[in-house]
Amino acid sequence: MSSGLTIQEQRDNAAATIAALEAAAAIGSAQSIPYLFQVQDFGGGDAPEVIRGPAGLTGRVVSFTVYNITEIFEDGTARLDVGDGSDQNGYAFSGALGTEGTGGSVSPAISAGVLGNSLPPDTDVTFTFVAPGGTPTGIADALVVVNWS
Repeated sequence: MSSGLTIQEQRDNAAATIAALEAAAAIGSAQSIPYLFQVQDFGGGDAPEVIRGPAGLTGRVVSFTVYNITEIFEDGTARLDVGDGSDQNGYAFSGALGTEGTGGSVSPAISAGVLGNSLPPDTDVTFTFVAPGGTPTGIADALVVVNWS
């Protein structure tokens, strides 16, 4: 599934969206914030990415998109885990990314973890990009959108 935009156009659009949403955060409004993580090696065991939402707001992961795939997800088990540092997927996790080929993109469903898909205010939240299957492969950019209110 291609968006018809070049990778640079997608990145420019994401950067513009982030800037606009950060400006909205500065005036205290509830917002949807996209978090862009470039060149994530799902099969290589990259360290989790850590975010913290706007002060005092509770978050909910609403979407996850992988694009600009540069290494195929071979075994179909790669996913996003959202946790609190001690429970890797306690808040939420995505469906498997399947075996999407290079240059493609995929947006799997998000499911609530045992702690519920409710990211607590003023707390570090970890995004872990994993490929736990027999052939752990897959490198791509990842965009995670969180609604904060």
